[in-house]
Amino acid sequence: MALLVSFISFFVSAATITWIGVSGSNWNYTANWSTATVPTSADDVIFNTSVIVEMDILTGGTYTINSLLITNNSTVDLQKTQSGGGDRFFQLASTSTTTPGLKIDNGCTLTIDAINTGGGTIEYSLALTGNAGVTGEIYGNLYIKGTGAGNGGAEIDLSDGAANFAALVVKSSGYIKYFINTDNTSPGAGSYLTMENGSIYEIEKNGGSFPDGTWEPNSLAKVTGTTNAGPGFNGNSYGNLEWNAVLQTSASVIGKDISFNNVDILNTGSAVLRAKGGTGATTYTMTINGNLNVAIGTILETSGNSTISGAPGIIQVKGNVINNGIIRENSSVTGNQFQLTGTSNQNISGSGSWTGDDLTFIMNNAAGATLNAPLNLPNNLALTNGKITTTAPFLLTMIAGSSYTGGSITSFVDGPMKKIGNTDFTFPVGTGGIYAPIGISGGIGALATDEFTAEYLRTNPQNVNGVVYDPGINHISYVEYWTLNRDLGAATKVVTLDVHQTSFAKVLANTFVTRFTGPQWSNIPSTPSAAGVCGLYQCGTTATTSDISSFGDFTLATDLDFATNPLPVKLIKFSAIKVSSSLAALNWELAECCSKDALFELEKSSDSRNFVLLSSISGSETNKFYFYNDNRLGKGTTYYRLKMMDTDGSVKYSKVIAIVNDEKGFVITSIAPNPVQHSASLTISAAKQSSVDFKVYDMAGNLVKQWQSAVASGINVVNMDVSALANGTYHILASSAGDKVVFRFIKQ
Repeated sequence: MALLVSFISFFVSAATITWIGVSGSNWNYTANWSTATVPTSADDVIFNTSVIVEMDILTGGTYTINSLLITNNSTVDLQKTQSGGGDRFFQLASTSTTTPGLKIDNGCTLTIDAINTGGGTIEYSLALTGNAGVTGEIYGNLYIKGTGAGNGGAEIDLSDGAANFAALVVKSSGYIKYFINTDNTSPGAGSYLTMENGSIYEIEKNGGSFPDGTWEPNSLAKVTGTTNAGPGFNGNSYGNLEWNAVLQTSASVIGKDISFNNVDILNTGSAVLRAKGGTGATTYTMTINGNLNVAIGTILETSGNSTISGAPGIIQVKGNVINNGIIRENSSVTGNQFQLTGTSNQNISGSGSWTGDDLTFIMNNAAGATLNAPLNLPNNLALTNGKITTTAPFLLTMIAGSSYTGGSITSFVDGPMKKIGNTDFTFPVGTGGIYAPIGISGGIGALATDEFTAEYLRTNPQNVNGVVYDPGINHISYVEYWTLNRDLGAATKVVTLDVHQTSFAKVLANTFVTRFTGPQWSNIPSTPSAAGVCGLYQCGTTATTSDISSFGDFTLATDLDFATNPLPVKLIKFSAIKVSSSLAALNWELAECCSKDALFELEKSSDSRNFVLLSSISGSETNKFYFYNDNRLGKGTTYYRLKMMDTDGSVKYSKVIAIVNDEKGFVITSIAPNPVQHSASLTISAAKQSSVDFKVYDMAGNLVKQWQSAVASGINVVNMDVSALANGTYHILASSAGDKVVFRFIKQ
């Protein structure tokens, strides 16, 4: 009896059956199988050679095997050919992970091919259904095709009920592709499908849909066959999206809240890809967690609707944006937005356009954005968080009638920006952590085509344009200025400058607008606003009392002395003298007297890197000159620097100077400025009077300049003319009596 039971168990157990037939044969012929039997629901089927198989076994309803394996670099085409319609289900039932219901090895291709020779509609499904959790792994390619004279439809089914979940994993090398005349992958919401990083799901037909599931960030949903109906998206979260519909003639609408990783819009034919369409009352957001690329000739729309009914569309990008096509709003609905919401700096580039009279560009990334191409905004700008960094070649331009909201120390334009139009406008500019807007208003002769460009610079305007003043000006700012240029038109304007905490104005009522007119800074009648307190200073604005017709460099001026209205601490000299082998005399000079609350800390070092506090000295409201004697001058070279703490808490350091306390030797402590444009000053400290040879080498080691200078004992300044040198990095080798010093500088 035991022997009989064992024999029966062996007879009904699953068999592994391998195809051995010729290409073009029928599945239903026993001679095509290694066991001389047609596979049943308990059998595991293997194809290890390339063949075309006619699935005549599918005569109606469902035909089931346990598993299907495509291996050994095989290309297998399972065709179902018929002249009439009907549903045909080729079902794979295995729930085992060791023997998946479906496995397509790397280098292999399985094609599910519905061939309708006429009449009715054929539905041919590869179905991972029938049991809960049928498994599948695709390392190679799964192609879904439909051909013939009639309506053909093939698909892969992953579920036939809420309690019946498949577990199909498309591996990093896996590829699913739907060709023309096919249906769609069946599941609704649920984790039936996992698309791993590197996997591809392509729809090369009109319409169709991308199934729900787990799409890893670098999986790819690829659209190539859209003509007049784009694919739907059953889920809400996908990996990368590539849209390359060359024959597209009608708008494709996503029409739901959805997120992607990177999005590449390579071709929209003669039509567009749209985030939101129709008159529905729900706003839809297309979120791009990575980069957005809009190629030449393509169009991406937030929304498209010819009526004022319905809700807008929003496109939100967290990575870089390359726009060589068109990004636009194309409806009468308000509230369309293009948002930058990343967590690291976002680059904006490309030569494409941004259009639409209701497209608001929203800057909402604390890490900021950088323009690597000009950006012309068609409507409004919302500065919510983060800076937009611009340069003269890569300008931010706002057109006539546009406006902005926001603007603060956390969100502004860092660099130049342009405004077109004839309306009053305040440029939301600044730099670093300083927000310093400049406004234009009123005047005469304004036209809608007028163009003004403005920028805020945190640089000493006296170094740029000199210190010659009109009568009535005591001094101007040492720390900031604005450029305001009229690029097109002849309009006059009232100019308003922002006075903020780091303008260091103590008396706003005596803080005015000044413009550099060529030979000097002009005394322009100005009207300061009511003073507001910001720390130890006063804040507000100061505006030209009447409109002006000439523009250029503007800054703040005052008719009060420095101690009363500082505009702020300015060091003009710091030096040291060796008095004896144990004593050094240090002194420094300010441009103007400063507050008694300012603090100077002398620091000392033996290696020019690690400094220690030597002495703290308070500022003086009546004296610009400061002295200190270091009676512990050590042997060798001693370095000094001055740490200056202003009353607003800002900290600045002087250049480093040195004393060589030895019988011989010298040291170069600084080159200023560095980078160098035309000439620079070398600060040299020498132990004794000597002659120093200077040689300049480029980075290839070529000698490009040399000269000789006499230096005295102590600190010397030697001028260096490099106007004839090409831009680049250079080294100076200074030598004297066996001592050598090397210093690097940059020529610009």
